Parts: sequence; C-alpha cells; structure tokens
Amino acid sequence: MQQKDQSLHERIAELTRLNENLARQAGAQAPANGDPGTEGDQHFSSAFENAAIGMAVLALDSHRLRVNQAFSDMLGYSKAELLTTAVFDVTHPEDLAEDLLQRERALAGEIETYQREKRYLHKSGHIVWAHLTCSLVRGADGTPLHFISQMQDITERKRAEQILREGEERFRALVELSNDWFWEQDEHFRFVQISGDVADMASVTSAQSIGKLRWELAHVGMDDSVWAAHKALLERHEAFRDFEVTRLDSKGEVRYLSISGVPIFDASGRFTGYRGTGRDTTALRRSTDNLRASERLLHEITDTIPALVAYVDSEQRCRFHNRAYQDAFGLTSEQLLGKTMRELMGDEYYEKTLRSKVEEVLAGYPVVYERKQRVARGGRRHFVVNYFPRYGDDDDEGKVIGFYSLATDITELKRIDQLKNEFVSTVSHELRTPLTSIRGSLGLIAGGVAGKLPDAVQSLVGIAKSNCERLIRLINDILDIEKIESGKMKLELQPVPLVPLITQAVAANEGFALATGVRLALHCEDENMHVNVEPDRLTQVVTNLLSNALKFSPADGTVDVHVKRQGLGVRVEIHDHGPGIPEEFRGRIFQKFSQADSSDTRQKSGTGLGLNISRAIVERMDGSIGFETESGKGTTFFFELPEWKLPVTTLPGQPLPPRRPRILICEGDVDVARLIGIMLDKAGYDSDMAHSAEQASEFLARGGFDAVTLDLKLPGQTGGEFLDALRNDEKTMSLPVVVISALPGQGELKLDQRPSAVSEWLPKPIDEDRLISSMQRAVSALKGRKPRILHVEDDLDIQHITAAIAADFASFEFAATLAEARECLLSKPFDLVLLDLSLGKESGWDLVEVIDTLDPRPSLIVFSASDVLPGGRSRPDAVLLKASTSNADLLHTIQRVLKMPEATEPPPTE
Repeated sequence: MQQKDQSLHERIAELTRLNENLARQAGAQAPANGDPGTEGDQHFSSAFENAAIGMAVLALDSHRLRVNQAFSDMLGYSKAELLTTAVFDVTHPEDLAEDLLQRERALAGEIETYQREKRYLHKSGHIVWAHLTCSLVRGADGTPLHFISQMQDITERKRAEQILREGEERFRALVELSNDWFWEQDEHFRFVQISGDVADMASVTSAQSIGKLRWELAHVGMDDSVWAAHKALLERHEAFRDFEVTRLDSKGEVRYLSISGVPIFDASGRFTGYRGTGRDTTALRRSTDNLRASERLLHEITDTIPALVAYVDSEQRCRFHNRAYQDAFGLTSEQLLGKTMRELMGDEYYEKTLRSKVEEVLAGYPVVYERKQRVARGGRRHFVVNYFPRYGDDDDEGKVIGFYSLATDITELKRIDQLKNEFVSTVSHELRTPLTSIRGSLGLIAGGVAGKLPDAVQSLVGIAKSNCERLIRLINDILDIEKIESGKMKLELQPVPLVPLITQAVAANEGFALATGVRLALHCEDENMHVNVEPDRLTQVVTNLLSNALKFSPADGTVDVHVKRQGLGVRVEIHDHGPGIPEEFRGRIFQKFSQADSSDTRQKSGTGLGLNISRAIVERMDGSIGFETESGKGTTFFFELPEWKLPVTTLPGQPLPPRRPRILICEGDVDVARLIGIMLDKAGYDSDMAHSAEQASEFLARGGFDAVTLDLKLPGQTGGEFLDALRNDEKTMSLPVVVISALPGQGELKLDQRPSAVSEWLPKPIDEDRLISSMQRAVSALKGRKPRILHVEDDLDIQHITAAIAADFASFEFAATLAEARECLLSKPFDLVLLDLSLGKESGWDLVEVIDTLDPRPSLIVFSASDVLPGGRSRPDAVLLKASTSNADLLHTIQRVLKMPEATEPPPTE
C-alpha cells in the first residue's frame, strides 16, 4: 500500500508539472476567444488526447470546452455528453463548494494551480474518486482565458484506504477489549510499541519499556539458561508461543506472564523485528497449581484406602485409579489409564460377567457383586465390587457420564467365614451325638428305669433333661442358620391343608402353655385353606412364634391364634398380652441372637435365633413375616403365605369352566408381587409368585404359564440375563413377557446386540387398568391368529429355514423378485415384510416405496447380508445381519415387531 501511494504521488507530481507546462503553452498560443487549440497546436493536442489520465478544458464560467477520452471513460459519458453536461452535475454535492472556492482564488490571482481529492458521479450512479490538478491559463497580457484540469482516478486507492481504516478500527477495538496486550520490537529486539499500560501486571509502565530489551526489564526467578535459550530462538528469527516470564506487579506480588511472538520481514525478506501478544496467566497458573494440589491430595487419600478405587467414563475407559488398583493388576498408571474394561479384564470375563453389570450402572443403577480375580502378586483374591453411577452437570445434567468402582478385598473374610461355617458344622454334629445319648439316658432315668428316685434326685434329673433339650435346640438352630447362609437349606414344598397343620402345632405346645399357666386359643374362619409349604418347617415357624408368645404372656393369660384369608393369601396371627416389644429393639428383632433382654440374668430362656430362622423359612416359601406391637398391651406376630388353589372337580356331564390363564409374577418385593396378584385375580387370571430368579426358573420348568411379569431387579440375575435364559429355552422362548419395573427409562434391553422379546413395558407404581390391558394383549397375542409374513428372498434354502423357525408363530408367503413381491403386497394384506436387500441385480429398497403406500402398512424387518441404510427412506422396524443372527434372534425379533398395535413401546436406547 505504501509503495502504491508513493508511486501515485510521484505520478501526480509529474502530471502537475506537465499540466503547468501545457497551461503555459496554451496561454501563449491561445486565441483571444479563449478556445485553446482551435488553430491546433499539434503538441498540445497530442498530449491532451493521448493522456492516460482524464483531462478537460473549462471556460471561466465552468462549462467544458474540451475533454479527452480518458476522462470520458472515467465517468462513463461520451465526450459529447460531457461537453453538454454541467460540471456541477457530475461533481459530488459535498465537493462543489471547495471547487468554487479554489477557482475564485485562482481568478483573484491568489493561486495559479490547486490540487485536491474530490468525488465525481459516474453515469451509472456510483462514486469515482479522483486526484484533481487544475491550472488557470492566462493570455499574453495576463488576462484569464480558461482552466486546464487533470483527473487521476484514485478510486481503488480510496477503497484500499477504507479497508485499511476499517481493519485498524477493528484491531483497535480488539486491543481495547482484549485482556492481552500487544507489543512490537525492532530488529535489535528492543520494544518500539506496547499497546496499553501493563503497570498493574509489572513493576514498569509501557512507556518505561520502550527502547529496552525484554531481559533488561525486572524479572524474578528467571534462570540465565532460560534467557539464553530465548535469545538463541530470537537470533534464529523463529516464532515462539507461551514463553513464561515472572515479574513483580505494583504491589510487589509475583505475576506470571505468557508471551507469544512472530518475526516480521519486509518485502525484500529483511528481518525487521518481532510482533506479538502478552497475557497475564497468574489466575490460571494458581488455579492449575490448586488443581494439581487437589489431585495430589485425592491420590494420597485414595492410596491409603485398602480397596481398589477407580473411575470409568461412559466409554468404559479407566480415567482414575488408586495405588491398590494399580498393584492388583500389576500395571503402571500409563498402562491403566485410557484402557477399556474389556482390555483390562479380558474378552471372556467381560462378555460372560462384566458387560451386563457395566451396562446396568451406565443406565443409572448401582451395582454390587462379588468376583474372584487373579492379582499380580500371585493367587486369586475375592472382591466385593460396588459400582456407583456418576451424573454430569450443565448440559449433561441428569445424564450418566461414568461410574465409580470400589472393590474391597474380602478374601480373608471369606476364609474366616468358611472356617466358621466348618467349625459350626463340625462342632454341632460332634455335640449332637453325645447329647442324644445324654437326653436318652436322662429320659430313661426320669421314667424310672433305675427304680424310683428320691425327690431331690428326680428334681436334679429334670433340670438336667430340660437343659439338655435347650442345648439341643440351640445346636439345631445354629445348624439351621448355617444351612440358610450357605444355601444348603432345601425345602420340599407340597400342597397341604393349613388349619390341621396349625392345630397340630398348637396341640404340640399345650404342655409348654400349661407349664407357663397360659391358655392357647385357636380361631379359624375357614377350614378349607391350602398352602404350598414344607409341613415340618412351617410347624417349626409356628412353634417358634408360639414359644415366644408363651414366654412373654402373663400367668393366667391367653395367646390367641387366628387363621384367616387376606387378599389372595392366608394370614396366621399369634397374639399375646405381654409387655410389648421395646421401641429400641424393634428394628433388629429379626437379626441373629437378638433378644429384648440380653443380660446374663435374663428370665426368659432362648437362643435369639428363632425369629431369624422363621423369617428365612417363610420367605423361602414365598411368604412374608412381621409384627405389630404396643407397649403394655402385647404383640402380634404374623406370617402370610399364598393360598394354594386346588383343581375344581366337576360332576360327570357338567361342562368344565374355562381355564383361567396362569401368570408367573417374577417380583423381588413380596408386597408388590401380592398386589400384582390381587389385580390379576380380579381380572380373571391365576398367578404364581417367584421372588428370585431361582424360584422363577423352578416354576417355569413345571410349565403351564400363559405369560410372565418381570421385575428387572429380580434377585439372583439381572433382567437381561433372565430374559436371555428365557428366550434360549425352547419351552419358554415364545412366552409373552410384561416388564413391570421402576426402570422404564432404561429402555429396550440389548443382549450381545440381540433384541430381546418383551411384549409390554410398564412403570411402577402400577396402574391397574394398564396392567390388565397389557396382560390381555400379551395373552391374546399368544393365542390369536397367526400373523401373515411376506418373505422377499431369492435364496430357497433361507426361505425354508425361516419358515421352519417361525412356523408355529406365523404363516409365510415368499417372493423371489421385486415383481412378485409387488404383486403379493397389492393383492393381499400382510402383517410383516421380511426383506432381503440384494435380489440379484435388484435392490430390495425399491420395494419400500410400495410398502409405504399400503394401508394398513405392514411392519418391515431388513434381513440381509448388508445393513447399509440409504437416506431418504422410511426406517425399518429392525435390521438383522444374516451372518450374525441366530435362529432365536430372528424369531425374537419377529415376535417383538409383531406385537399388538396398542402395545406400549419403550423409548429406544441410543
């Protein structure tokens, strides 16, 4: 730009001299009428007409006498038009006054020539900038004759100047608004300019820095080697970024400054200095230091925890770990950070055990499980592992962005627990044998086998026998606890009448009641009640509850036993009129060895294990146990069991009543399961309840169910694992499943990228009407007509296999070409189209347009060797790859897509 300006000014000066010479020549040769060149001086005419810039001869009254072609081209007018157009019509209105003023000065003899930049109006309407040189031509006697004007077009220069000004204004605004400051140095690295005052960031002002080298300014803590390296970089004329210097501010506090710069070269490539920016990074530096200190503290704290601590992000990559985690794997931090759970734990273990748990916690649900893991120091260790979801903030608020992992080594606890169990089992069995002999011997002696005993001896034998019985009960209770905790207690359930069993238990405790002076009273509202239980274990429960009630009842009191129906189950209540259960003891009454009076001098005998055992037995028989108490008035212990429905017998010739559909309720919460059962019973469904995956599997093995309700948090297995087992069993692979869970946001389960067949998804709390509607759809879908499927496939083997897989579920028609498929679709209705994308040279996607026009539109499953979906098409309901889809996967997907139209579909998971 500077070079262009210099060239332009030189050109204008040259033209000015030429104009003055022409004016003198024109004045010397001009006729008296003032019209130059009428006789035609050839030199003047040639210079005038061939000039590269605009030229004009103006009369003293400002009308044009002559113009050249360059001026005509500049303004877009013809010469003739310019000669008849007034000067003022092509001059910008704002420039007229100055033109008139300068001409008046020339005519007054104050000046002979004047120059200025002015604006002309182009014929098309836009502005043309010109540098004007105007000279007054006088005759030989000094009389003014006319003006000669030269116009140099400077529009492009003006435009460039405008762009430059705008750029400078933008730069100035950025400088004023920026927290950075800008600096410039000469070729000797001395400051020549600093924008703004940086006195608040350094001990010297901007003005005091001018002319100095950077290292001549006051710095603190800057090593000579640092400056030497920086000087070497400058000498090489290299750009640099974020060079950190430390200086004292006006308050004497250390400030951290980050300097960046680039070398400057002129047009010839000569180095002329540096230009760059500076920024105060003190706050950032202190924040970074604080963050590092916080991270060090976090590592120090977690490194002292005797557990494996880690954080895993949503991509399942390890982002943090403590030293124990590192030591367990025998890897360095660099080898752990960024690795996925699959890479750390191995493909086999990840797929078999870990995947479902990681997916569950990333769906927002805490996970607890035990695992055995080989550690770097050798051997296998037992860990109890907790996963806790981490939720994001701001834009990620409410979204799980990772999870925390806490793994506690319980190997020693496991060993001690195993030793304890073995000790209890061994000692208990070793004690049982001699105690049996002792009890038998004492019984014989008390019965008179050795003759009549003195009263004192008879009393002592009775005491010994009573305490022997007590010790045997303690050992039996301890063995029961050990069986329950080790999972060895197996119950042989069978349907039995409840009232006779309770009556026998009450009769068996009459002797103890007589000894305590308490009366037992049995109240039954209906004799015809049956339960599916193990009789001996249920008798044990009733005996435990009766024993407690008798112990705490006052003499001459009564213990009332009530047997009655409640909802779909039966309820047994045992009520005493004792002191009630203390408030502080109620929360732990079912714990092991818990007693309201635990002092050594307590009056009531007992082990403190009876209630704990009773709860375990009742719950394993699909029941629940609880109590109600009031201080000073007594306590009622109760247990509830599902009532067993006996088959209804009919007289010969009587029509059998229609069979009620039977539903298996898989629900971990006993109360919720009972509520679902009540709702289903009212709607005409029979039901069985499973409170764990193990119980559910036992029920399903017996068969006879029309549908299943499933809680995704069913104890023993995740919902995904349970469904996987269900769908891989030929007996249950078509069984409708209605998910009833507090986890509806989890969305449709995915098992190894295979879609699971779920008929309905219902949230908790349960809407009764919605539950019954969903169950009706699920059961009717199982029993209704076979859906019609059009399989568009040119491979006959695949046609036969597909038909065989779903023959019991649907009816098939086949089309090997698009023409056949179109004919089928337009001639008869289908519920589903199973579409291969590659049909010889044809594309199956061309059939989608036909499918979209149908009313009702059939569902669409792409079953092909390719899953590439072109844009602008309707999306299919499912996409399956032939190479990775099993027979079960195909059947499950067809069943899922062909659900009833009103079925509730959970939101898809990304």
